[in-house]
Amino acid sequence: MGSARAVNARRFSGRVRTPSLSGRITGYERLAMRHSPDSTLPSQRIPSVVLISPAARHVPELEQMLARLPDPPSLRTVELSEATTVVAECRPFAVLIPDDVFAFDPNEFEALARDVGAEVIAYDGSASPDAIRAALLPKLREAFRLWERSEFAAR
Repeated sequence: MGSARAVNARRFSGRVRTPSLSGRITGYERLAMRHSPDSTLPSQRIPSVVLISPAARHVPELEQMLARLPDPPSLRTVELSEATTVVAECRPFAVLIPDDVFAFDPNEFEALARDVGAEVIAYDGSASPDAIRAALLPKLREAFRLWERSEFAAR
């Protein structure tokens, strides 16, 4: 009788899936899973954006900017300590984050967004509201377009 690894290697047509030290499968793209009828995930996700650790002065401007989008998303504003939980719960199409916070651990923020199918959009927190709006609107529209395409493709 062969080892479990050998059995798994045969099962995947000679392709061996090897977990990394973190336990994640390496060398393969994640397989898309269809939702079962018993799934607790909503069948139609609500477009949302998570805003991590913004300056208080930027929140009203960002809310107004999101309201101008064709299909205005909901906005959740969270502190850094709550970001992982809220992003996992909301499954947003975009995660907005000031550059200085993003610089803290860019790889982790990218991984968090990738896990829920979102785009990380870092912005210059010291810029004027007009500059922030000019930088964010095209990126938000593109992130929404990608999210919308993936949502409808999954149905």
